[in-house]
Amino acid sequence: MAELCLRTIKARSYVTCVRFTHDGNTIASSLWDGTIKLWKISTGTCILALEGHTAAVEEITFNPDESQLASASHDRNVRIWDMKTGNCVHTLEGHEDRVYSVAFSAHQPYVASAANDETIRIWDLTENAPHVRTIDEHTDGVHSVIFSQNGGQIISGSWDGMVKIWGVNGQLISRIRVAYPVDNIVLSPDGNLLATAGQNKTANIWNIATGECVKDLVGRDGHYTVTIAFSHDGKLIATGSGDEARIWNFNTGECIKTFKGHDHSINSIVFKSDDTLLATASFDKTIKFWNACFGTSIPKSPAERLDNHFKEGKGRLFRYEDTEVQQISMLLGQINPRWSKIPRTYIIARIIDCLNVVDTFVDQGFSDHWFPVTEKTLPQQLRPSSRSEFVAFQHLVMTKSMDLEKGENGQHCYFDQGESFPFETKGVLGTGAFGQVDRVLSLVSYKEYARKRVPRTKLFSGRQAEDFKRFIAEIELLKRLKHPHIVEFVGSYSDPKFLGLIMLPIAEMDLSTYLDRADASKHSELRTFFGCLTRALEFLHANHVRHKDIKPGNILVHGGNVIFTDFGLSLDFADADSSTTVSMVNGMTPRYCSPEVANFEPRNTSSDIWSLGAVFLEMAAILKGEKVDYVYKFLKNNGSEHANVRINMEGYLNLLLQLKTMGSPDDNVVLMWVEQMLVIQQGLRPTASTLISKIATAAGEGSGKGVFCGICCLDYDDFDDALDEFEDLTVLQS
Repeated sequence: MAELCLRTIKARSYVTCVRFTHDGNTIASSLWDGTIKLWKISTGTCILALEGHTAAVEEITFNPDESQLASASHDRNVRIWDMKTGNCVHTLEGHEDRVYSVAFSAHQPYVASAANDETIRIWDLTENAPHVRTIDEHTDGVHSVIFSQNGGQIISGSWDGMVKIWGVNGQLISRIRVAYPVDNIVLSPDGNLLATAGQNKTANIWNIATGECVKDLVGRDGHYTVTIAFSHDGKLIATGSGDEARIWNFNTGECIKTFKGHDHSINSIVFKSDDTLLATASFDKTIKFWNACFGTSIPKSPAERLDNHFKEGKGRLFRYEDTEVQQISMLLGQINPRWSKIPRTYIIARIIDCLNVVDTFVDQGFSDHWFPVTEKTLPQQLRPSSRSEFVAFQHLVMTKSMDLEKGENGQHCYFDQGESFPFETKGVLGTGAFGQVDRVLSLVSYKEYARKRVPRTKLFSGRQAEDFKRFIAEIELLKRLKHPHIVEFVGSYSDPKFLGLIMLPIAEMDLSTYLDRADASKHSELRTFFGCLTRALEFLHANHVRHKDIKPGNILVHGGNVIFTDFGLSLDFADADSSTTVSMVNGMTPRYCSPEVANFEPRNTSSDIWSLGAVFLEMAAILKGEKVDYVYKFLKNNGSEHANVRINMEGYLNLLLQLKTMGSPDDNVVLMWVEQMLVIQQGLRPTASTLISKIATAAGEGSGKGVFCGICCLDYDDFDDALDEFEDLTVLQS
């Protein structure tokens, strides 16, 4: 099973090499843009940048006390940097081609460098003229060079398929025929074994004394294994093959861990000094960190596996990323299912040694969704000292997925390939031209939401800039629109394949389906939809928003409530002088769009009024005892015999006359509103405010004001009148 990435550091260029500092708090990286950067692992921030090379830096290495760092570059130079000042103290010139590798001697002031000019050069940093010796007995580029443990020998690996061992005097001591171009060589901690990796699927382990190959490590099919590393205890070996890293049990040769998550080839791999962490560098411009602390075998029991996530205790340097939190949640599900739904709470409680209160937290309904917490919002059972510790350590679990349920206060989240998405898909709610809407379960709060997911291929084909702007505009609109009849924004995210919106509610159906299923038993509920939809449209227009795509498919029905959704075509005219636009139409639904939209003429909020009127016409047909199809069949058989109202006004007016003779006369007021809304001249249509004032006070079926408006959308005066009439009606019925 592939392990999950603990942390990712994003660079601005290809990352060619990484090296941990001894304390494990910092990692140094060399980049294709010619810079060297040091990063604080706990925060992922760059704390030092070394600039001076004029081409890609291929490899870096620290001297034994980490006072200096050496870098090998394609600019044909080696540079030595002072780590206190960040200054370059030596520039070693002499190679005639790209320099691929550099190494410090552990016991002498020597530096060795290897280059594509087929040579190895040895430099004495105590000399004014540092160059000591050139070794030129390889027949192809030399890609890797290291010193032996005692500093008395130099080992080189070349694309000529040979590994050669030299004295520092340049004398050849022995050779190993590897038989493939060598990119990387490393010594085992005891200095007795040499590992090679290069332009070959298989990496090899060699006995230096005999030159015998003692182990083959077969990499990923179709990819070269170009980088290799020993753990500091010598029990593990790590390899990079294509975009995949692996850890091997040295004794058995068994692959015990696989790491997937990079989008491009891995160039460098290295263990932290305590072997708990593995770092990989890639051409995808990232450095990734992986859990490497399982030792020589994978623990069998969930409890053992869980323990490995807490080896550092309060000394944990970096936060638990979403992927690791989900691993912990899965393990808790096998140990104590009650705890599996609050893994972040469990993590902090375990770190501060307060697991005894976790059950109490669960009993009181405490959720990971409560983060961030304060001492006041924590359950009282936690003692004061532990409360302050809990708050102090909560940064370790504040992952980006926490932002996905914070509404307007959250941040848009990006999930890399290989990162786990913190929602579980439970089913499909609907599909559309741009994507689909799913029912999803949050793995943080364990609440269910609706997710609108749009493939990037849909957004970034054709008018990609316009389509992307529409999606981002929908996010920004929903963040500031708070109304009981407008879909609620929960969060937004993107990943390499999709852009997504997390929303509430999860509706039972859209209005189109509702109208298809509606019978007389739904008429009372349906009547309230007229006022609720108009009140929502009044709110949109008052907030300088045109919906631009009002139709039954973009109106949800949930618990007897109607909710506008799908604001992908909407116009925010808050910074404009008016709502009128004359640009090309991005999309339209012919049955519901206004004449001016269909004719590409100037349009404004009155265009929304027309579209809502077309929806009201279908709703009116249901109240009159017919189906929606009745409207369009009638239009096809009357007037100009066209099914669209804007093209067949004569047939439409005849339809209104016909509907007035059907059903309850009290519902004819709806037809009056429709007649006012579906008018060719924009200036003659009522505003949403004018319309809601009529709807909120309309009488129907003798039950008094408010029958066409839910109580949620009545003004206070209208609500008082409706309540009085309801009480009077109750007395009469008694």
